[in-house]
Amino acid sequence: MQTFVHQARPAFGKAEKGVYVPIGTAPFLEMCGQRLHHRDIPVVPVLHVKQWPLRAQMTRYVEPMLQAAQEIRRVLAE
Repeated sequence: MQTFVHQARPAFGKAEKGVYVPIGTAPFLEMCGQRLHHRDIPVVPVLHVKQWPLRAQMTRYVEPMLQAAQEIRRVLAE
C-alpha cells in the first residue's frame, strides 16, 4: 500500500498545472487484483471498464485482472 501511495503521487509541477502524471510507472499494478479491506469490507481494485479489452501496451495487467476475478469469486462465496 505504501509503495502505491508513493508512486501514485502527482509528479512535481504537474498538479499545479491541473495535470496528473504519477511519480512511478503504472503504480496501480501494486494494487490491482489484491484483496484489501476497508472497515472490514473486502475490496478488490480492478481496472476501469473503459480500459477493457486490454490494449497491447496493457498486457502486464492480464495476470492481476485474473487474480482479481479469483478474489472476487472468493469474497462472494464467503
